Amino acid sequence: MTADIQKAFLQIQLPEDHRDVTRFLWVKDLSEPPQGSNLRYFRFCRVPFGVNAGPAILNQSLLKHIEETSSVLGQELSNSLYVDNVLLEGETPDELLAKYEESKKTFSSIGMNLRDYLFNNVFVQFSH
Repeated sequence: MTADIQKAFLQIQLPEDHRDVTRFLWVKDLSEPPQGSNLRYFRFCRVPFGVNAGPAILNQSLLKHIEETSSVLGQELSNSLYVDNVLLEGETPDELLAKYEESKKTFSSIGMNLRDYLFNNVFVQFSH
């Protein structure tokens, strides 16, 4: 089964001293030249999607948080992450349903939502 971690990158906060490297400019009035008081400076507070290091930062954050939970799926979840997706397997429909429930609970405990589950078993697809 697969699942998506909802808004995964936006849930990873950048440390205050790292935010300046994500600074960008915004022109207030496009009819005026882009200088001085016509410019606004912004910084990202969260890991922006598309930053080269984004997937690595997300992965390390997820591994740290999963390790801190007491989930029986902890090791399997750590080994089954692919960017903002989770891939789990089970031999029976009951095992898949148990992993579905445990994975939802684990990610909920770290403030994240797993969604868009896809199953390769028709029984499980309509049971959750």
